[in-house]
Amino acid sequence: MKSFFIGFDLGSHSSKGALVGRDGIPVISRSLEHNTLMPSHGWQEQNPERWWEEFQKISKELIAESGVDPSLIGAVGITGFVPGLVMLDREDEVLRPAILHTDIRAGSQLRKINEILDVEISHGFLMPKLLWVRDNENDTYSSTAKILVPHSYLVKKLTGKYSCDRDTATIFGGVYDEKSGTWSDDVCKHLGIDVNILPELHSADSVVGGVNSDAAKVTGLVEGTPVIAGTGDTFAALLGCGAVRSGDMMIYLGTSGTQLFIDGDVDSFADGPHFGPGKAEFTGRIISSGDSLQHYRDLMAFSDWEDLDREALSISPGSDGLFIFPHLKQKTDTDTCTGDLETIFGLESTHSSWHIYRAVLEGIASNLKTYFSKYESRVQRLILSGGGARSRVFREIIAAMLNTDVYYNFSGDGSVGIALLAAHVFDGTSLKEVSSMISGRAEIIEPDTVTADMYKIHYKKYMKLRSEIEKLYNII
Repeated sequence: MKSFFIGFDLGSHSSKGALVGRDGIPVISRSLEHNTLMPSHGWQEQNPERWWEEFQKISKELIAESGVDPSLIGAVGITGFVPGLVMLDREDEVLRPAILHTDIRAGSQLRKINEILDVEISHGFLMPKLLWVRDNENDTYSSTAKILVPHSYLVKKLTGKYSCDRDTATIFGGVYDEKSGTWSDDVCKHLGIDVNILPELHSADSVVGGVNSDAAKVTGLVEGTPVIAGTGDTFAALLGCGAVRSGDMMIYLGTSGTQLFIDGDVDSFADGPHFGPGKAEFTGRIISSGDSLQHYRDLMAFSDWEDLDREALSISPGSDGLFIFPHLKQKTDTDTCTGDLETIFGLESTHSSWHIYRAVLEGIASNLKTYFSKYESRVQRLILSGGGARSRVFREIIAAMLNTDVYYNFSGDGSVGIALLAAHVFDGTSLKEVSSMISGRAEIIEPDTVTADMYKIHYKKYMKLRSEIEKLYNII
């Protein structure tokens, strides 16, 4: 009886793998950090070969250190940030570093695409980046045989198959026809893109292929182990944290800060697309969450998140009058501020590094409150997920800023969620049932009433300052 499943979550700052049982509880998990390359202002890239090295290492560690016979692993699921652009030549060699979803270099290409498409897209989509390569690195573009997204690149390394799930296809940028479930030849022609460089489309919960012999040798997996198409990290995080009941809202604190409201039966839209009315609805997004936290940690030359969290707990709510406005870059898909801007307001000589760190957390939480308030009356449970949710002080700040109970499960994340999707494919496991068990084990953080009252005043000041700051940036 196949009793275990491997889930792998490729994040912007780290990779995490988990060996998960049928009950959704990780037997063991491992993670590795990686860096983002920023060769120019607004550019963000990573090396896909590094992702594959991390998968190999983590997979072997999960198997060796758990003592689980790899023949008992029923399937593998991979998730990750989307839609990063990976470009392969005819020998499946990576042609250039992958361009991340947070990269904003392709401004002119984005404008051209929006002149062609019926629906406006943003920097977060894939097509502007592909056209940027075509316009600026023609040799690379001419050598491209296939493009993939991060999680499908790892599926390719495991199975030899080119794939993309239909949910991720919706954020390529107009080239996916949702009605037919296929790539649009007409839109590709209008954009000047060869449709043949696009990968084969699959449901997120379908098996793309089995682990091939080469991959088995370097990962410790058994040859032939099923690998599902997988999907982007947001849906995997929903499953992993147990935000699967109608009326649940998840705030995902990854590189971005994303809010989703569940308004349907998760098992009915597991195949994808996952998002939209009657499914999981995006209710707000700030591009910079973990991105800003990493930036300030690097600026202050700290390496240990635990030190920052511990000291930030000693700082009074409101950070003694210090306000920090994280990156104003593309706060939502419809609310865009050009650039990559941050502002510190009210800094005094009495403020320490810990004040700065707490003020960044409060700035992110204030932005999250803006979008949460629109759905507040409909939310039955607010569940936190993502790397940022591991921070105790951040969880407490969000609970007080939003003035609501917050649920958090330490072992529930995207790697667990995508493992559960693999289990769902393998033996029909109910996602709603298992994920509900996960949320049932969650810690509940109640808002401190005194802090919540202080944050009501703080939030009003924050929003007034943010409005004035955005006006100033628009005239500079």
